[in-house]
Amino acid sequence: MANPDNGRIITFYSYKGGTGRSMALANVAWILASNGYSVAAVDWDLEAPGLHRYFAPLLPDSGLLATPGLVDLLWDFSLAAMDPSGSRERGWHEPYANVLPYALSVEWDFPDRGGLDFVPAGRQDAAYSKKLTSFDWGSFYDRFGGGAFVEALRARLRAEYDYVLIDSRTGVSDTAGICTIQMPDVLVDCFTMSNQSLDGAAAIARSVISARPAMPLRVLPVPMRVEDGEKEKLEASRDCAHNAFAFCLQDMSLEERELYWGEVEVPYRQFYAYEEVLAVFGDRPKQQGSVLASFERLTKYLTEGVVTQMPPMLEEERRQTLYLFERGRTKSGVFISCSLEDSAWGSWITGLLAAAGLSVSMGAATLEPGESWSPQLAERVSGATLVIAVLSPSYVSSRAALHEWTVANRLSASGRPSLMHVRVAPVDAATPMARHEYLDLVGLSQEAAVTQLLSMVSMSMRGAGQPVELSSSLVPGGLPFPTALNPLRQHSQTNAHFIQRRPD
Repeated sequence: MANPDNGRIITFYSYKGGTGRSMALANVAWILASNGYSVAAVDWDLEAPGLHRYFAPLLPDSGLLATPGLVDLLWDFSLAAMDPSGSRERGWHEPYANVLPYALSVEWDFPDRGGLDFVPAGRQDAAYSKKLTSFDWGSFYDRFGGGAFVEALRARLRAEYDYVLIDSRTGVSDTAGICTIQMPDVLVDCFTMSNQSLDGAAAIARSVISARPAMPLRVLPVPMRVEDGEKEKLEASRDCAHNAFAFCLQDMSLEERELYWGEVEVPYRQFYAYEEVLAVFGDRPKQQGSVLASFERLTKYLTEGVVTQMPPMLEEERRQTLYLFERGRTKSGVFISCSLEDSAWGSWITGLLAAAGLSVSMGAATLEPGESWSPQLAERVSGATLVIAVLSPSYVSSRAALHEWTVANRLSASGRPSLMHVRVAPVDAATPMARHEYLDLVGLSQEAAVTQLLSMVSMSMRGAGQPVELSSSLVPGGLPFPTALNPLRQHSQTNAHFIQRRPD
């Protein structure tokens, strides 16, 4: 799904901080990408970057310690402009407006051709502050032709994406002017009900509209962090806001304006005051008074009715992803996924790894007969460093085990958690999990099984970013070793580094 014309650039701006502007942008970006659009979220709040925190659990470089961004892009262009030996032919600057090398793709399986790229303010290392403060905006515009470069950047972004959402700096500044006047097709003017925030946002809206007489700009005022504790004061503030921004909505009828104000208001919810959590995961769908519902309605106005809601999501997927956003949440330990029938194998692997010093838990095999798989197990899967799937015919036929494997397999595409397959009985090669590389324990002695399993776990933990070295010398004797009753099946896989076979 794509826009019928060139991409749209939407700037999210607030005159004062603390409005929830970045949160609104991040959720609208996710809703658009989930509806099959290609989206870029750009952190142009160079002085106080933080948009990345709403995507951090799903970014390959969550701390932005190795990823360049806008500041680097601006410096690369400026250095080229200062080079006296460089070409000055018409359009020489356009290659420097290519934002793709500075973009990180959010690791999520969006539908159709949907996708979400994040463009950071810059690499968040010790040099960032100096790189930003030493950038000369005067020279950028007056000497280097920065205005033409920004136009080239605008054109490139619109060509690459269906929607580009820009998180602007607050207040009045060079960068805020770029984001509010030069770049956008739509300006989302975020404000709280305080006098400073509301009056400042309305003044900026008037200034921006007057600065672009030849290029119409849609300005959507959005009240945010609205608390309903003081009803009389709230109603007075609403009246003030409706009057202050009437010029932005003059193309709407009175009835349309009343509907607009009633729909775009974003409520304050204490849950979102502590961590940067996406409401698409924090709120249940279809809850009309939720923060998510308000962002869905805002998206409807931004797309002029084309996108109206977040597509359905499995409840266990929502919960296990929400788990990743909790403060201090780090992936640690090993999760053993096995069927109830293979609980002896699960217990043996659990005991082995626990004896070696790892934190280990089991999933479906611990369920009581008739008990269903729960979202809490999904949280334990997503919170692990390593998931070990114990493959057998009973595992393939277990609905609970399949739930665990599906969650782990999807998340492992981004390396979180790492997924390791251990075969304890022959499995039909046509099943999805049997197509993966696996460690084969069928027919091995206990000594060989211990050595190879610990070696594989060490390797998998290193691949997940938590290096450990496990040795069979760490493991005490006496662990009950299950017996593989089925004969070894011949396999066609060729990667012998992972696949262990019975010696001839």
